[in-house]
Amino acid sequence: MWPRPAQSVAPAVVRAQLFDFGSYPGIVAGQDWVLGELWSIQERDLAETFRVLDAIEGYDPRQHRGLYLRTEILAFPADDGNDCHFIDSMEPILASTYVANDPSLLIRARRIEPYQTWNGLLVAQWPDSLTRIPTSLDDE
Repeated sequence: MWPRPAQSVAPAVVRAQLFDFGSYPGIVAGQDWVLGELWSIQERDLAETFRVLDAIEGYDPRQHRGLYLRTEILAFPADDGNDCHFIDSMEPILASTYVANDPSLLIRARRIEPYQTWNGLLVAQWPDSLTRIPTSLDDE
């Protein structure tokens, strides 16, 4: 799906609430720690990357509306892969992400509560043990 290769991919946490929409996850504003990936994209590749991802996520950047909204959020990446144990020792990075914008999605979704420890934090992560990832389009 990515039109250009990432410079790096690292685990990171954000403050949000995580939901399981079936075959994919989604976040909304919240105070849980959610573990995911921070993809570093070269500046020259950002416009094309956002164009492709906006289409996939159903986001219209001209009107700032859609199934998902692209927004900026503070991400806290792992410190060079070391177990830093405290969020205070992590350096935050302003990152772009997509947040669920359709309330009907949340009604049908299952919230994933924080359930595992990462760098001393209790975090939520998709998929979890209750996630059923479809193996074909007919299963969705």
